[in-house]
Amino acid sequence: MTKIRICGLTRPEDVELANKLKPDAVGFVFIHGNSRYIDQKTAIALKNQLDPGIQVVGIFENERPMIVTNLLRMGIIDAVQFSGSETEDDILNLRRQFNCPVYQVFRVESPKDALMSEWSVADLVLLRIRKGAEESLPWNLAKFSRRPFILAGDLSPDTITEAMAECHPFAVDLGTGIRNENGIDPEMTTETVMRIRKFDEEAAAK
Repeated sequence: MTKIRICGLTRPEDVELANKLKPDAVGFVFIHGNSRYIDQKTAIALKNQLDPGIQVVGIFENERPMIVTNLLRMGIIDAVQFSGSETEDDILNLRRQFNCPVYQVFRVESPKDALMSEWSVADLVLLRIRKGAEESLPWNLAKFSRRPFILAGDLSPDTITEAMAECHPFAVDLGTGIRNENGIDPEMTTETVMRIRKFDEEAAAK
């Protein structure tokens, strides 16, 4: 079954929705300047309301190592995603200190970008598909990575089935495509999750 992550929780109602939908993971964004950024105090409050069976991934971009390790030590996050220019040494140093999954983001606009992800020492890579000259996102680019990956890139109720059929990801990251002007949209998120699970059920039945 495809793993599901809902990224960018900022409000108690987002946690309530996650507890209802039971994704495998949620993402807390700790990137300053990002519209989904939350501080440590908010993260603690949200974590305390979250179903303990749901993994919390901390999203960082070129952050000071001390900030990342403090959040891990406090148990606010369970895993780390590096979205910036973090190096192989950064990933290995963190893994030596903590027994936690470390993910790395690759922005994919060409087959070469996807192929680069194969060399990552991260436990799992996230392939963020970006639009080129085409009107729709080129989901098939993800297939050039021959390792399991998390698929991201404006996944919504309208695009999720096509995206999964094109590249069959290990996991999907729901973010921009399930938001409205106020934040995470409950109806769009629920519909997207339902379509992911329906796709998996139909694939298993074949």
